[in-house]
Amino acid sequence: MPALLCVVLAACADDGAGPRFANEPPSTEDAVSTATTPRETPPTTTPNLPAASPVPLAQLLTAPGGVSKIVLQVGDDLIAMSPPWSQPRPIWSSSNDRLVAFGASPTGDAVALLIAGSDGEDRIDLVLISPDGAQMRRVENLERITGGAATSRAPDGASSLSWSPDGTQVLASLATGGILTIPRSGDPQLLIGPSRAAAPGDVAWSPRGDAIAYIDPAVPTAAGGLYV
Repeated sequence: MPALLCVVLAACADDGAGPRFANEPPSTEDAVSTATTPRETPPTTTPNLPAASPVPLAQLLTAPGGVSKIVLQVGDDLIAMSPPWSQPRPIWSSSNDRLVAFGASPTGDAVALLIAGSDGEDRIDLVLISPDGAQMRRVENLERITGGAATSRAPDGASSLSWSPDGTQVLASLATGGILTIPRSGDPQLLIGPSRAAAPGDVAWSPRGDAIAYIDPAVPTAAGGLYV
C-alpha cells in the first residue's frame, strides 16, 4: 500500500499540466515571461505663436507704391489724412463757393473739385489742387463747353467726377447735362453732349481706361439707365 501511494504521488509530480495540491507553490518552469513595454505618452509640443508684427500699423495700412493719403469731405470743406492718421488737416475750405463733387487721383498727387457758386449763379468750375491744398488749375464755367448754360431748364442730374486710371485727366458729368474730360493741362473736351446725357448721374472710368459708364437720368422720380 505505501508503494502504491508513492507511485501515485510521483505521477502527480511529473504531470505539469495536472492538478496540484493547495499548499504546493505554482511551477514557474513553463511560464513564458512577456516583457511589458510601458506605453509612452507622446510629448506635447506647444505651438510657437507668432509674435506681434514688427511692421508698424501705418505701413500695414499702406500698400507698397499705393496711395497713402485719405481725403474726406466735412460739410463744404476737404480734410486730408496721412499715416499715422492722427493729424487731419484741411486742404480746401469754402468761402463763397459750394463743393459739389470731388475725387483724388489714383496716386493721390492731386484732388479734383467741382465748385458751384453760392450766389445762385448756375455755374460749375473745375479746380485741381495738390495734396497740400495749393491750387494747380481752375477751369471756369464748364457749362459753356457742354452748352448747358444756354438752356433755361433747372439741372436734373447730379454732377460727379472720375479720374482716368493713369491720372492724366478727369471725367466730369454736369447736372445740367453732358459729360466732358479735363486733362491736367490742355483744353477740356466734350465727350457726350446734353442731348444724349440730359441728366447724368455718377460716372466711372474702366480700370483699363478704354470705356466709361454713367447713369442717366439721375432724377429720383424716373427710371435710370446704365450706359457704357
